[in-house]
Parts: sequence; structure tokens; C-alpha cells
Amino acid sequence: MKINDSKESIARLDTQVTRIEQLHAQSLNAPEGASHAELDSLVASTSGLIGSIRANLERLGKECRTGGPDAKKKVDLVNAQRRSLQQRVHRFQMIEKQYRDKLTERAVRQYRIGTPHLPSPLPLLYQYILTNISQPRYNR
Repeated sequence: MKINDSKESIARLDTQVTRIEQLHAQSLNAPEGASHAELDSLVASTSGLIGSIRANLERLGKECRTGGPDAKKKVDLVNAQRRSLQQRVHRFQMIEKQYRDKLTERAVRQYRIGTPHLPSPLPLLYQYILTNISQPRYNR
């Protein structure tokens, strides 16, 4: 993989993250039980792409450090791509976190509507939600 290939992969990652953001918005507006297969598949694909780009940038970085003509320039390019990737990963993680938070808020709101006579069940409900719904889809 060359620097240009990593740039293309990062651009593809950017496109996928934008699509995930759109699917999250659609999912939040869709009725309960709607299929989320495309979203789940895209999140898994995006996580795999991130891992692939990272591995390729590490390989490129090692190749650049061996020396040769323009080694410093190549190392700088690889480092710039790493920073770019990190920004995209951060954006992806923030989008996923916002989605999980909105799902949590929705679940709490629905619970309160269904059981208004009960005292605040939030500690138990949050514990349930955090263990069952809010599992991160991407781990570093």
C-alpha cells in the first residue's frame, strides 16, 4: 500500500462514517423493531477498514524508517496520514457515542411513560441499558 492508497482508504472511511451518521438518524426516526442490518454491516465494515488502514500505515512507517531517498519526506507524509486517520476515528467514535446516548435517552423516556407511578427506576434502568444496549461497536 502506498500513501495515495491510504489517502483513498481514508476518503472511503470518511464516506462510510457519513453514511453511518445518516443511518443513525434514520434509525432513531424508524419504528421500533425496524431492521438495522445495513447499519450493523457498515459499522463492522468501517471498524475493519480502520484496522486495515492502521496496519498499512504502520507498515509504510517501518518501510520509510529504513532510509533511502526522501525518507524524511515519506515519514512526514505517513505521519500526516496517521493524524488524518485519528481524526476520522475520533469522529466515528463520537457519532457512535451520540447514537448510544440517544438510544439510552429513548429507553428511559419510554420506561417513564409506561410506568409513571413507580419511583425513579433510573439506577436499575441505567445499569440494564449500559450492559445491554450501550455496548460500543468499535474498540481500539
